[in-house]
Amino acid sequence: PKLCRTRAAPAKGLPDASAHVRRAPLRSTTRLPGTRCSLDKTGPHSLAAAGRMERQKATTLSAACQASATAQLPQLNISEKEASSLRQHAGENTTIQVEWVVDVADNNLNWFVATAYSVDTVRRVLRVAIPDRDEPTWEGDLPLDPKTIHLLECCDSKSIALYKQCCREGSIKCKWTVEWCIDGAWFSGEALYYGRLANVVYCSDGRNVALHEVTIDENLRLVECLDDSSRGDFEELVVDGIVKWRGPDGDDHEL
Repeated sequence: PKLCRTRAAPAKGLPDASAHVRRAPLRSTTRLPGTRCSLDKTGPHSLAAAGRMERQKATTLSAACQASATAQLPQLNISEKEASSLRQHAGENTTIQVEWVVDVADNNLNWFVATAYSVDTVRRVLRVAIPDRDEPTWEGDLPLDPKTIHLLECCDSKSIALYKQCCREGSIKCKWTVEWCIDGAWFSGEALYYGRLANVVYCSDGRNVALHEVTIDENLRLVECLDDSSRGDFEELVVDGIVKWRGPDGDDHEL
């Protein structure tokens, strides 16, 4: 996304760091979450939350520690070497040290480039510093939620398996007619997966089994949603105004 041209007041708790701010999607207002977890409370609801978190830990961390592959999404395949590195790195811990480049959103829905340094796989919370710990202007905990965080790049080999597993779990199936631009040339095909956490779509060109990873930005044009289950996500991206959109009138729009 492009840098903001108008400077917005930073959200409470976030830095006045406009040098790192990205273009803000026009989603409905979302508050920057705090660091309190439901386990801080007592009662039956906290016990239920604890059970859900333990199951999530089992699915996320355990799955990331196992080699797995799919022909459609080779970029998210976890090799035995990557799984082994994560097992050794994690040990018995559920909070894993990482070094990931991420985008985080403030209360005004401006996006900041940041660095994630740990992942609590039980609470699904990342420890994040903007832009990093060398010159931090803000540091805190954020949930692994596509409304507040996007995963951009894994910079360490020990946690790459966990990074890929988070991207997998943050993706949904879809069926969208789309077009995407590479070096000035436009290609057409179908988006078969929407990577919410990675902020990408995985597209088929009709010729290869492996899908193309296309970043959600002005180089992506949405044409038509062909399934009802992902229609809400399709329409949200159109309203956000980050991508191009070809409407029923056949004209291109950039809202």
